[in-house]
Amino acid sequence: MHEVYNEMGASSTVNHKLNVLIYFESIILNSNVANRLINSAFMSILMKLLKNVKNPHLKMRLCSILGQLVRHSTVIGNDVAESGLSTLLCEVVKDKNEKVRRKAVASLGELLFYAATQLDDEHADPVWEIPQLAVQVLIQCLDTQEDEIVRFYACKTIENITAQSISAGCSFANLDVVTLLFHVYNTVTDEMFKISAAVSISHICKLNTTLFPTIFTSLTSRNFALALEEGAPRI
Repeated sequence: MHEVYNEMGASSTVNHKLNVLIYFESIILNSNVANRLINSAFMSILMKLLKNVKNPHLKMRLCSILGQLVRHSTVIGNDVAESGLSTLLCEVVKDKNEKVRRKAVASLGELLFYAATQLDDEHADPVWEIPQLAVQVLIQCLDTQEDEIVRFYACKTIENITAQSISAGCSFANLDVVTLLFHVYNTVTDEMFKISAAVSISHICKLNTTLFPTIFTSLTSRNFALALEEGAPRI
């Protein structure tokens, strides 16, 4: 009986925390609120929670909140870039629960895209440079053994970064990434995923023009013509 009460108590605690986090997530959709909270002590509290919680539902909600905070904020201080948030999210992307991984890679994508918007300017602060660990994690997420939604979010992040920043985008402008993106383009059935891979390849061509002959040869003239004739407009 004591064990039953403990389980009920634990369940009640998790539900209470979830309700608080759901409310918290609802108020950060406002940019003014998001700006104030992301640049406050709330970030360290949220990160500490994410490091320590075991419940997958709480992990998912915390990842979602962190991603929403970044998405809706218009001004993010350098303290956030130096907080270790990207490293933490990279660790959570390795979680055994695929639903947690989806939320974590989506949040990581929001953070890395914001970082990309802070680069390529003569006054850019190097604290926003995308860590090599995050680059590696995104590339690993493209692997065929990974959950398809995780793969799509990783691909979309690469698309956004390569479109936004030359310096950040060049981290992905290599043959290994192009090969993975080509595999996505040639094998997936989801149209949005396929388009994202094609656009990412296009951006990479602009960033590293030496790859184009290899890309064109891999695609073949016939498939290139078919893509122009029958592919979706963005392709």
